[in-house]
Amino acid sequence: MNYPVPRRLALPLLVAALFAVWTVAGLRPLLGSLARNAGFLAYNNARNSQQPDSETAQRAAAFLEQATKLNPADTSAWRALGYARLSLDEEEGAVAAWRQTETMATELLTMGQAAEDAGDNPQALRWYERAITVAPATAEAWLRAGTIYEVQGDANQAMAVYRDGASAAPANSDLLYRMAEIAIQQPAPVDWGAVLALVDRAIAQDNYLHEWSRLRSHFLRGESLLYLGREAEALAEFTALAARQPVDYVSLVRYGELTWKLKGDLEEADRVLRQAIAGEPDIKWAYISLAWVYDEAGHQATAAALYARVLELDPDDRAANRWFEQQ
Repeated sequence: MNYPVPRRLALPLLVAALFAVWTVAGLRPLLGSLARNAGFLAYNNARNSQQPDSETAQRAAAFLEQATKLNPADTSAWRALGYARLSLDEEEGAVAAWRQTETMATELLTMGQAAEDAGDNPQALRWYERAITVAPATAEAWLRAGTIYEVQGDANQAMAVYRDGASAAPANSDLLYRMAEIAIQQPAPVDWGAVLALVDRAIAQDNYLHEWSRLRSHFLRGESLLYLGREAEALAEFTALAARQPVDYVSLVRYGELTWKLKGDLEEADRVLRQAIAGEPDIKWAYISLAWVYDEAGHQATAAALYARVLELDPDDRAANRWFEQQ
């Protein structure tokens, strides 16, 4: 039988009920902190034990799971829960926990870099792939994973990673540049039109994580224009690069060759090619280009001295040997 509550008692009972609810709600963060700390302790014990202790790791995961339920905003509990799950080989559970944090991808990248520094590329790749799964829009994770595949000699897989990364992080320029780099390393003939399209997109976005990627994008643009027969545009690109990278060997060689070919400027071509030689005196290509320039300009004695230097560096060089045979 239900008995009516006297009106004079209704308000006090309501206040008491609300106080009880408030008290329990106020205790939740405290209880969550206690559960989190118990989970930390259990996880550290499991990790530091000489023998794998799955029971302790399970207990750690249980405490941390409870902590996240009591206080879902506790990112440290989610972070530790991920590591506890990982120690139990529960990869999906680890990633699911880490997805509840905003900064975990950065930590996973740091873990991957540490593995790389230790020479463990397979382990580094696993950390990078976790970072990708936790935060797919993190361009750096895609870049590092693709680089591991490149180091391993798997260009096709690297290209697939960069392509997927460009879809997940479409505003990034580095991924487009890396795709262009792989494209020029494929067996001939290189699709220079496709390479140009990639670097043009990268340069137009101008959202690079690494300055080297920006400079190499402009270099590949110059190379693409050169091979596509757009030499005047290529010269403009290499001229700008020479100003920004006065020690870049190939850019200087291209700049010197095109300066002579398009402008007939012997003095500038000589200056630039000798700048390349000064930077890399034991590489033959700038000597070959400068010898060609002087031969074209009618200075055969200077050309002969330069071709002789080429043969000192490479006795089998075809261009130099053919030149001497024709004299």
